[in-house]
Amino acid sequence: MADPVVLVDLDGTLTRTELLPTIARSAGIEEEITRLTDDTLAGRIPFAESFRSRVAMLSQVPVEVVHEAILGAPVFEELMALLMEHPERVTVVTGNLDIWVQPFLDRHGLQGMTSRATVLEGGGIGVGSILNKAEAIRRHQGRFRIALGDGANDAAMVRAAEVGIAWCGVHPAADSLMEVAGYAFKNESMLCRFLRRWW
Repeated sequence: MADPVVLVDLDGTLTRTELLPTIARSAGIEEEITRLTDDTLAGRIPFAESFRSRVAMLSQVPVEVVHEAILGAPVFEELMALLMEHPERVTVVTGNLDIWVQPFLDRHGLQGMTSRATVLEGGGIGVGSILNKAEAIRRHQGRFRIALGDGANDAAMVRAAEVGIAWCGVHPAADSLMEVAGYAFKNESMLCRFLRRWW
């Protein structure tokens, strides 16, 4: 078998927290963002609708503050260490904005597929385009793909991968994700042992 590619979600999958609520603390709107994030992860609100709303609420937070919050977020260290053994095989697939998450990707030397930001008239950040995570599957056609995520918007990617994994390390995975995942884990060490079958 050729070397696999791992397509991995960022928020709540590589990181031990959801990032938008973390960013929202600096704006004093953490509770509202957290509620929207939880509803989105569970599939009660479509990702695109929710994400545009949450970005609008956070649009005036300085980019430097966002970078500080994301770079300060704790990660799943054992999982990250495993992936960093072969970073060329890893693609972080996140609905989050390129302008916000690029420093995280750069720090770890990882490639990413992201939603795209736009600069609003008068300043602030808006959503230019939203990533459809199924595009990650199409982009890696012909490879042995392992997909790992936790939310409803990960379901299409996980369903189409050769190995689809629902990750429950931060919170229970969305029902729609659990329905299509071939495997589910809530223990990091067990997940890493499983991934080493192909690593």
